[in-house]
Amino acid sequence: MDAKMKITFAEKLLTRAEEKLKAARLLYENNYNEDSISRCYYAVFLVAKAILTLLGYEPDDHETDGSIRELFSLNDISSGLMDPEYGRILSDLCWMGKIMRSISLYIL
Repeated sequence: MDAKMKITFAEKLLTRAEEKLKAARLLYENNYNEDSISRCYYAVFLVAKAILTLLGYEPDDHETDGSIRELFSLNDISSGLMDPEYGRILSDLCWMGKIMRSISLYIL
């Protein structure tokens, strides 16, 4: 995938993430909290995929939340392509989002 294609792909992911956040707000405002949490989690996942795409990873390299956390924690933070603090924050958001989503789906 060339640079222009990566930018286009990342922009589409970010647009989808924004749509998920809008849906999450509507769901939350109408007391569909579990579904709202799920949409927020997916928005974070899409943003992480966009960042990894722009950093040079092919989309197939980061198809799961586990692979995203691993790529941020192992590669990009140590390579200097991303500020370590931002990498940790994004990795933590993915992890916390997964936990919140699991709680909302299976416990609440």
